[in-house]
Amino acid sequence: MCTRLSSSHLQSVVSMANKSYGLDDHEIFQAFAAAARPGKDEITTRRCEECDSIRDSFCEHDSATLPDVVLTKFFDILPLLSDRAWRYYLPAYIRFALRNADSDLAELLIINLDSAADIADVSFRSASHILSPKECELVGRFLELYTSWWDKDADEVTRRQTVAKKYRSLAQDQAE
Repeated sequence: MCTRLSSSHLQSVVSMANKSYGLDDHEIFQAFAAAARPGKDEITTRRCEECDSIRDSFCEHDSATLPDVVLTKFFDILPLLSDRAWRYYLPAYIRFALRNADSDLAELLIINLDSAADIADVSFRSASHILSPKECELVGRFLELYTSWWDKDADEVTRRQTVAKKYRSLAQDQAE
């Protein structure tokens, strides 16, 4: 579990992220500038009450203006998003996680990114087929930073560092 950070410590960590990892809002959304906004019917892959609620809430906002209240309400729905919506709204989730490192959303985002990095897992989306090299690079930097905040569970830190390296490697492989 992520170590709880005080508000003042979190602000200094976010400031460090902006400087050291190039993860300020502009950089995050610039990396995903090529991601096409999904149409209303492309946001989720299913039609059910929950997916319709997600679709209706997300279609009103672009990724950069998706309010924290919507992200908080739908903190656990990344697996329900279509690949196109996952790519498009991912920067909003990254920005939220950077500002709220000890949130459930941040933890579930890490788990979701871990699954997407596993190219062998064909039952789930594959980042290598969805994200551009620039996007993979940014996700790798985000995971490296987030891992640096993690508590001292050595196995978990090692696993997360491996996932971050997978994304950085995907970026390099796709760029070649």
